[in-house]
Amino acid sequence: MVLGVRRWLVALLVGVLVLLAVVPAAEAGLKDDRYDGNIFALYAGNGSLVPPRVTLADALGRPDRATVLVLYLDDSQDCK
Repeated sequence: MVLGVRRWLVALLVGVLVLLAVVPAAEAGLKDDRYDGNIFALYAGNGSLVPPRVTLADALGRPDRATVLVLYLDDSQDCK
């Protein structure tokens, strides 16, 4: 029984290490305006986000609904 558990733990550890070795690192160039590494980018319209229908205080005051807060940072060479 213990040998079977140990075998599964070793297999799980090897699997995690293989996945970590395969995932590419995010690379942001210091002298360009390109960065879409391994992030989930939100593109809407022409780069603008849709304004909310309710205020942040109203949204946080409703425990029955989830609130998504998006902070938009400009990705330009001056910001890096």
